[in-house]
Amino acid sequence: LFISFLFLVAMQGMENISPLSIKWIHTSDKFNRDPALYQTAWYFFLNDSWRFPFGSNPNYGEELGGSIVIADVIPIMALFFKSLKSFIPDNFQYFSFWFFICFYFQLFFSFNILKKFTKSVPYSFVGSFFFLFAPIFIYRLQWHASLAGHWLLLFALYLGLTQKIDKAKWSWFFLIILASLINIYLTVIILTVYSALRIFNFSFDKKNFFKLIKDFFIISIPLLLTLYIVGYFEMRLVDALGLGFGVYKMNLLSIIDPVNIISWSWFLPDIKLSWGEDIEGFNYFGLGQIMMVLFAFALFLNKNYKTNLFSIKNNKEIKILLIISIFLIFWALSNKIAFGSYTLVEIPLNKYVYGALSIFKGTGRMFYIVSYFLLILSILIIFKCFNKKKSLLIITSFLIIQIADTSAGIKYRINILEPISTEIRLKDQIWEDLFKKYKILKTTYPINYTTLFWDFSYFMEKYNIEKTNIVALSRTKRKAAAEIRYYTYDNFRKK
Repeated sequence: LFISFLFLVAMQGMENISPLSIKWIHTSDKFNRDPALYQTAWYFFLNDSWRFPFGSNPNYGEELGGSIVIADVIPIMALFFKSLKSFIPDNFQYFSFWFFICFYFQLFFSFNILKKFTKSVPYSFVGSFFFLFAPIFIYRLQWHASLAGHWLLLFALYLGLTQKIDKAKWSWFFLIILASLINIYLTVIILTVYSALRIFNFSFDKKNFFKLIKDFFIISIPLLLTLYIVGYFEMRLVDALGLGFGVYKMNLLSIIDPVNIISWSWFLPDIKLSWGEDIEGFNYFGLGQIMMVLFAFALFLNKNYKTNLFSIKNNKEIKILLIISIFLIFWALSNKIAFGSYTLVEIPLNKYVYGALSIFKGTGRMFYIVSYFLLILSILIIFKCFNKKKSLLIITSFLIIQIADTSAGIKYRINILEPISTEIRLKDQIWEDLFKKYKILKTTYPINYTTLFWDFSYFMEKYNIEKTNIVALSRTKRKAAAEIRYYTYDNFRKK
């Protein structure tokens, strides 16, 4: 807990931890505007009455949207704190608390996975810091905050590596439901891992077949019910489709490319990838992890350590997770497999298949759990090949390199958490007068991710605006938005 709090203070600054501190969320940094999206959506949800489905949020977006899940506000947090509405102020943020939870469980699950295999507290403690300093984790703290719940993936790896799948099914059910209340991409990854583990552990006989079907049925009903209650079905299926499959993907060189918007390495150069691969395909290991994975791989191939690594090479769960990892790697690469700027393979897809895959267009995210699995394997291989003292010294050296290298990006993540300067936006007195007089803020041309949003987001909360269609959402009701624009212009012409 103490380490998690220290990390929170270091990353966010003591002045920004308070649940009443919201200016840092509405940052003016042009590369990091996402926190304003979550906070503004949460503000409207908090100050609205309860509706059904419980995740409905019609005052934020109106014809464009209507649910907290398409605003990435971390549904479980939004629902919990809204239930405490009588005890919290109108201008309240829980994202500092969410970051703390992420730091804590990132350490907790990684430590317990390593300790389960090594029985060494010091070694597991040092090893867990690789997960805390993972660029893919820190990057997501400010860019899609709900996706920073990587501890859910570590929870899945803990269950997959240390528990028999049939004995731990209720833990898996709990994890899947919990993930669906946080982020749909993490839910899909965990569902994929769970389903594959069940299938690979399946014994082909009639009794086990019906048991498998029953277990999938048991998880499907509460999962669908949870998704409905939270608001996942507030829009048409066709509106869930998004452009970007085959664009927001991983590149074969993503694990060694340190640059997305900023550089996460002091040592490695930028590899020129496409914009989508840089942003959503970002999976940079960090120099320390790259060196450690290569070192562990060399040990794995060395016949001198064959006896030492017998327990790893013959671990059934590890073998299954390796197969699952291969599947997730190809999913992350999408149908356009690229090596740097060169497209090696492009598989044409049927339009219906493409449409279905477009529901989860950011395929580069599917590699997150693979990255953590490889990190776990590398740390365990080193432990098995050397004595406790030497193995601890080796991973500590790699950790120092990791922190030194990725401090370039971490430093930037600290610097962006600065309160906005309200003087650079809406300086004219007329805006203050209008905000005080009117409580509905709308544009005649409602579109998603309008540039107006970042000019108005902080002031909508400051002046207690009650309803708006100036929004930024992950998905929108495209047909409804087009119709309302048409009717608005038609009414103007008639008048």
